[in-house]
Amino acid sequence: MTAVILENSKGLTVDKESSLTVVRRRDLIPGKIVELRLSNSRGEKIPSWEPGAHIELTLPSGIVRQYSLCGDPSDDFYTIAVLREDNSRGGSIEVHDEIQEGTELMVRGPKNHFKLVPGNLTVFMAGGIGITPLLPMMRLLSKQGKPWVLHYGGKSLAALAYLDALQLMEDNEISIYLKNETRRIPVSDIVSTLSTDDAIYVCGPESMISEVEKVGAESGIRVCLERFGPAPGDKPEINGESFEVELARSAKVLTVPADTRLIDIVRTVVPSVPFSCEEGYCGSCETGVLEGVPDHRDSILSPQEKSNNDCMMICVGRSMTPRLVLDI
Repeated sequence: MTAVILENSKGLTVDKESSLTVVRRRDLIPGKIVELRLSNSRGEKIPSWEPGAHIELTLPSGIVRQYSLCGDPSDDFYTIAVLREDNSRGGSIEVHDEIQEGTELMVRGPKNHFKLVPGNLTVFMAGGIGITPLLPMMRLLSKQGKPWVLHYGGKSLAALAYLDALQLMEDNEISIYLKNETRRIPVSDIVSTLSTDDAIYVCGPESMISEVEKVGAESGIRVCLERFGPAPGDKPEINGESFEVELARSAKVLTVPADTRLIDIVRTVVPSVPFSCEEGYCGSCETGVLEGVPDHRDSILSPQEKSNNDCMMICVGRSMTPRLVLDI
């Protein structure tokens, strides 16, 4: 999962790992989308979060995956919904086939690079499972009495998750678009009605995200988006100048050769450093930078976050200075 915020403040990041138990499992769409509720079986309070946040699960196989939180921040448990993707890297299949009530999972986070900053009108565009990070945002705006609209598309009515929850938000405009009725979200028409004081939040398939990103940029509308994979053609290069990396917690100084990834060198000393996508879009390997200027090659940090130079994705990032000092 990746989040790209074209204009936003620094997201909330909580570097915490804990063991949580699946206390409830239910099929939202049998065989296709399963919802998990995770709680601390020892009665300890789970870390707080804000709409747009996600958590990282370490599955029994060792696979690490990120899932948007789609419940209510006031809950004493986390809620996630997972789409089964048979052609994916395997995480969703394991969740569907292996994770049951009572399963204990290691959880890191929450992290948030998709933080809600409302516009005068906030327009949500969701495609399929992309509804999950947007639900808490809509609930919050409804509680605050702030206006929003939703444009929600999918293959069929039966394939759309959380329609029951959306029906409880009847005071807001919700439009449904079904592929089997040859209806798609009319992005250009929607954006043409907005002002530069409004905001668009979008999550879903790449084709929809790319269209919203393009139209939003042309119109000057603020667009905040979350991707579940790298942007098209966004394959970071490994090569660059050799540099040194200092690991502050162990006082180790290592050389990163021109043809070697930073994360691979770090893992020779800290093999437990978290990672998942290894392409700079999931945020799992986010690491604090204490000194030096990173060469950001990820697609998750916003321009403002990159200019702060206080964190980086070490799976793809390198250094603009002869030495980096990392908080690890």
